[in-house]
Amino acid sequence: MYAHFTPAMTLTIRRQHGIVSGRALRAELAEPDGLDRLHARGGVISLGADLYRVEGHPDSFAGRCVAACLHDRRVVIAGAAAASLWGIDLVYRPSCPDMTSIDGTADVDRLPRSTVRAARALHRDDIVERPDTIRLTTVARTWYDCVGQTSMERGIELTELLLADHGDVADLWAVVDRVEATRRGPKGRGYVLLDRVAPRRQAVSRAGASRASAA
Repeated sequence: MYAHFTPAMTLTIRRQHGIVSGRALRAELAEPDGLDRLHARGGVISLGADLYRVEGHPDSFAGRCVAACLHDRRVVIAGAAAASLWGIDLVYRPSCPDMTSIDGTADVDRLPRSTVRAARALHRDDIVERPDTIRLTTVARTWYDCVGQTSMERGIELTELLLADHGDVADLWAVVDRVEATRRGPKGRGYVLLDRVAPRRQAVSRAGASRASAA
């Protein structure tokens, strides 16, 4: 599978779930037509947009996310797709990446099985990048996006689960405050849910207690 590649490229391919750019492959293969010959032999599968999946790697959800992020630096995996990558339960597992474009202009039309939507108030603190090059929303921002698409009962369950297993209540309130600052009208679903499950005064008192114990 990796006979054509240097150890460094092999590590990159494995880390990126088998997905690699044509530019990286052409730099790796010495011959001018090396990539064409490798493709003709079935060593790599073209995904379009000058992206390839190396032979032996399955068409995985994580690989699709890598492809989207390699194709356009403005793409951020969000919503249920980010929840799946974070391993957050109680959110459906999508087969296609749900992607947010930082500025609403990302071009992923040539990638198979992908969707993109414009972001609302996506702050730089809402984004993290994994070692496999996948950019996705933080746990807290993922929670905010997901509870906005659920019932109150489901949202409460998801909020309680996240606070127990994944998140810090102060992080959730920080996301709520950032998004609410851009809203007009009634408070959003995230604010209402978090205020019911973990009121701000409790978050403040917990944060103060944590700082005191650290000191």
